[in-house]
Amino acid sequence: MDTLTFDPIRKSLVFKTGYDPDLVEDIKSIPGRLWNKYSRDWTVPTTEVAAAIRVAREYGIHITDEVMAMSGKLKEAHELSAAVAHEAADNITIPGLSDKAQLRPYQKVGVAYLASKRRAILADEMGTGKTLQSLCTVAATNAWPAVVVCPASLRINWQREAQQWFPDKKAAVIGLGGGKKRDQEILNAKDADIIILNYDIAKDVLPALQDAGIEPKALICDEAHYVKDLKSQRGMAIQDMAHDLTQRRDSVVILATGTPVINRPADLIAPLKIMGNLNEFGGWKGFVTRYCNAKQTRWGWDISGASNIRELEQKLRATCYIRRTKDQVLQELPDKQRTAVEITLPPAALKAYADVEREFASWYRGFTDDNSAETLRRITALRQAVGQGKIEPTISFVKDIVDTGEKAIVFAIHKEVQDAILNGLRAEQLRVASITGEMESEQRQAAVDRFQYGQADVIVCSQKAAGTGLTLTAASNVVFAEYDWTAASHDQAEDRAHRLGQKNAVNVWYIHAAGTIDDAMAQTVEYKRKIAHRVAGDRDAGDLETSREDIARVLASIASRQGGLEKEKKKAKIDNEQQQKAEQQKAEMQQDAEAEKEKPRSRARVSAELEL
Repeated sequence: MDTLTFDPIRKSLVFKTGYDPDLVEDIKSIPGRLWNKYSRDWTVPTTEVAAAIRVAREYGIHITDEVMAMSGKLKEAHELSAAVAHEAADNITIPGLSDKAQLRPYQKVGVAYLASKRRAILADEMGTGKTLQSLCTVAATNAWPAVVVCPASLRINWQREAQQWFPDKKAAVIGLGGGKKRDQEILNAKDADIIILNYDIAKDVLPALQDAGIEPKALICDEAHYVKDLKSQRGMAIQDMAHDLTQRRDSVVILATGTPVINRPADLIAPLKIMGNLNEFGGWKGFVTRYCNAKQTRWGWDISGASNIRELEQKLRATCYIRRTKDQVLQELPDKQRTAVEITLPPAALKAYADVEREFASWYRGFTDDNSAETLRRITALRQAVGQGKIEPTISFVKDIVDTGEKAIVFAIHKEVQDAILNGLRAEQLRVASITGEMESEQRQAAVDRFQYGQADVIVCSQKAAGTGLTLTAASNVVFAEYDWTAASHDQAEDRAHRLGQKNAVNVWYIHAAGTIDDAMAQTVEYKRKIAHRVAGDRDAGDLETSREDIARVLASIASRQGGLEKEKKKAKIDNEQQQKAEQQKAEMQQDAEAEKEKPRSRARVSAELEL
């Protein structure tokens, strides 16, 4: 039996298993793993017990009780900087916190860490309560008023949670209106303790707050990967406010995100710079040289690589970074399981998709300029075509789920796909709610409430509009009708159901049209998931942007598929020509045989005529 056990002599965890190339690759992703050629097994440091258990569970490997006990002892300590003592968490006080709020032990440790650092990345996995920890840190340090910058779809959610956990504090939302209404919102925020606004208006509102005499002592950036580009107007506005705050010892800056290391270490440059910590990592050049495997090219620096990852993670945790995954801190939260549901496109949809793919292949063979924008546009057309083809199979699959008495969350990328699925499910007489990109925050929350409180069996969502921040734990089935470019996009959407409050095992279903661009998209998502796992120390993270490597992977898949189709066509053409030639030869031979039969009869007829 394959086993994960503890060897007291080697003082290591040991994988005793048969050979499985996929398992070997995953074990190799665990820091410090070693292959012992004499005992023919893999050893893993005890400090990596959480990673070892995750791999063992994925492959159905038996885990001994001793390893599980070790996991329980190490889980809290494993994810914390040595500078943060657990005694601090036990003694921390949070003035104004509602009596109804019960912080879990790991949340107290998180607040203690953030309060001691005052500038930090709160990178706990999605669904672990980053909003509560952030607000409690502000309260513990008395850093009121606090400015919260978040995606527009999460403003109402932030306001609700602020009022729930800190009922004596006033929470004001800016951005629900424009012009004079926004001016009034800013005026009303002058006596607020928590000021909430979205990233899209940060460049205008943050300076306006200062002009209005509002002097915040805390800045919280939720879904902080929205500010990777510090040259953008929103990035510059947030950096300016953060810089002003870092000049004050009593201030707090928290960057909260469930996907902190997104495909490459270079994405940590912006948050480190916002917090004023980049110099501790050697400044820009020192960071990219040491951790991004930077290379000087004729076009400039290539910082898309990764190097010295283990060192980077350790230094981050000791300096300004805390991350706990759900399997480490929420023992009662069931694991989620991903399954690809392979389907065949309906005939008409398959023909439509094939036409688009042939057109793409024809264009690609003839183009000479590496125009990524045009390539991406044409790939998008392919994704739309396959998405439209999966509408009927998705409706059928979701209906089957509801027929078993369960509820479902459906995510789509393209609006026409979402609308068609929504209308199709309604035509099946199902109770359906929806969240679209055009909805206001209040409308989105109303749709969530309908679904959560039993007025809808299915909620069909735009993955971009509903992929973060919302709680949809009324369902334990998550269905993706389309693939996005990134693991992070899917992981965040999955965790609308897989979060605190979920009591059932979460099943994630990917509707997959084999033999289409879905193959390459699925490969891209999984590749990024593995890369992020190696960098961040967990599996559920990924990039939020499309790279040339992603495009190249899709192009290679399409070229290979089209190449195979061309070979099949050529072979079929040759076979057809050979068959036609054989049939023609056979017909000619039959004609010759008939002609031979006619010749004797003709001579006999001539002789008879002569005798007469």
